[in-house]
Amino acid sequence: MLQVRALTKRYPDGTVALDDVDLDVSRGEAVVLLGANGSGKSTLLRCVTRLLEPTSGSVTFDGREVMHAEAAELRDIRRRVGVVFQHINLVDQVSVLSNVLHGQLGRDGRARQWFAPTATREARDRAMTCLQRVRVDAFAGRRADQLSGGQRQRVALARMLMQEPELVLADEPVAALDPRAGREVMDLLWRVVEEDGLTLLCTLHQLDLARNYGRRIVGLRDGRKVLDRTADELTERDTAALYDHDEPDDPDEPTEPVDREPSSRVEQRPDQPARVPDLAAVERERDL
Repeated sequence: MLQVRALTKRYPDGTVALDDVDLDVSRGEAVVLLGANGSGKSTLLRCVTRLLEPTSGSVTFDGREVMHAEAAELRDIRRRVGVVFQHINLVDQVSVLSNVLHGQLGRDGRARQWFAPTATREARDRAMTCLQRVRVDAFAGRRADQLSGGQRQRVALARMLMQEPELVLADEPVAALDPRAGREVMDLLWRVVEEDGLTLLCTLHQLDLARNYGRRIVGLRDGRKVLDRTADELTERDTAALYDHDEPDDPDEPTEPVDREPSSRVEQRPDQPARVPDLAAVERERDL
């Protein structure tokens, strides 16, 4: 599914963020990229779809060479790659349902399809199904800025599902969440990836999460790949080699402080029945 060969990223000031990295990810495989801040994890993800142009090397996605793709082919490749960011990047001023509908931007160029009041019933139903899968369908009619951090990241997962990707790039998806909310999001991410047979490349810096969720762990240090193991094979010596000294900040690594969710905000629990949103009210909202 994904082949990376000799990938290098060197900035104009001489900083080497990636240094001759090779990586193969099979279809349906879930791989954790582990490393300290500054190790090059986020840079690698951005180079895969050329959101950041590599200095040299090659990336092949499903048999298609990404580095030499022209604009139209690159857009098509990106349509098949879903991205989940630490910073979430929802549109706060519109509803949760409209944010999920934005996941079809690359597949449907009609602006009316991007907002709940004007989207077709079929598109709204698909978006609601995505929200139900991550257990935030009760908030479909709320503005995105009314949700907690964990709820917002679930909405981002639903938006990614709406895109119908084949490859998912998750860049520190829980770094800005408290431990409880983070584990809930990780559980949901791994579940939908497995259910849909998606390929996943997920960056983490938390060793415990990497051990608990990653079947295969690839370690980066100073922009180089220094280990590639199954989680069961990972040793203390391996992890010490990744974290035994402070790393300089990678300009592309997220470093936002942990977002502690206010106690007044209550996440929808799995054992609670979902509140059915008033779709008529959602349709009346004025996003445009």
